[in-house]
Amino acid sequence: MKERFHRVLRKKSVDKIPVCSVTQTGTLELMEKTGTSWPKAHYDSIEMAKLSKAGHTVLGFEAVRYPFSSFDIPTSFGCKYSEGTFNSQPHMLDFPVKEVSDVKDISFPENFFEQNAVKTITNTTEILTNDPDLDDCPLIVGIIGPASIASCIAGINNYLVWTITEPDALRSLMEVGADVCIEYSNRLYDLGVDSVVIIDSEGVPDLVAPSFFESAILPVHKRMNKKIKKPTILHICGDATMILDSIKTAGFKGVNIEEKVRIKDAADIMGDDICIIGNISPAHDLLFKSPEYVYEQSIKCMEEKVDILAPGCGLAPATPSENVEAMIKARDDYC
Repeated sequence: MKERFHRVLRKKSVDKIPVCSVTQTGTLELMEKTGTSWPKAHYDSIEMAKLSKAGHTVLGFEAVRYPFSSFDIPTSFGCKYSEGTFNSQPHMLDFPVKEVSDVKDISFPENFFEQNAVKTITNTTEILTNDPDLDDCPLIVGIIGPASIASCIAGINNYLVWTITEPDALRSLMEVGADVCIEYSNRLYDLGVDSVVIIDSEGVPDLVAPSFFESAILPVHKRMNKKIKKPTILHICGDATMILDSIKTAGFKGVNIEEKVRIKDAADIMGDDICIIGNISPAHDLLFKSPEYVYEQSIKCMEEKVDILAPGCGLAPATPSENVEAMIKARDDYC
């Protein structure tokens, strides 16, 4: 599985298309089968390792992906979050940058790797890399990217307004965010992770103008990827079609796209440069449709030349396991 995963990221030939998730995999069925649950699996490394491992050992995904939420970096900057519940992730309650004048006070968080939420991820990594059951299973960690970090620190309303009125302030926040992504990713790679997924959906045209992505976010992505030791994957929600040409130049080796982007369009744009990952709808298909429907959509993705068959975004907690299993059966039959 590891060899196949790394070959696909380099756009090399493989014996069969990998099926995995590069987004969150915690479901209620997995919680029941493993004896753990949210919210404790967000905060306890042993519980996080147990639940994330089940995405591979129970569901059959050909990778282990964690964590299940993305509050680790924001809390290091002073953002406040709810604890979350058994079927909902923690959500933001407060953020430090209320005014443009507050931006000057934001710098690389002191003792970043000693922050509790960050230590949970690094400790989970150490548990999983030492698990003999996972010797041949890729480990994938998701962290939010520079634009998402800026939106958390300043709040989404400020972020959206400032893309027009205060772009320099956002660039400053994103540069600090990129520094965190560089240091964090390199530490995770040193610990044995196979891939870091940069989640940066606040750059999608559904939210901000493509010109802002091109002028402000893209240069930060390029700098970040030049300094991260190993290849990264970008996850971006929404319809990213208009910025795929820019993403192609950002230095990512893979891009995970939602169902709003046609696999064929993405493959035509990315060509032999970037691995296309996706794009089974986690809400419309995996949560609500039948296994037969998911099977058909999976076949369609592979016919349109997806490189890794995966959900387009994180699994909903109530996702039935049989629908994920339908993805794997479709791959096995197709290949």
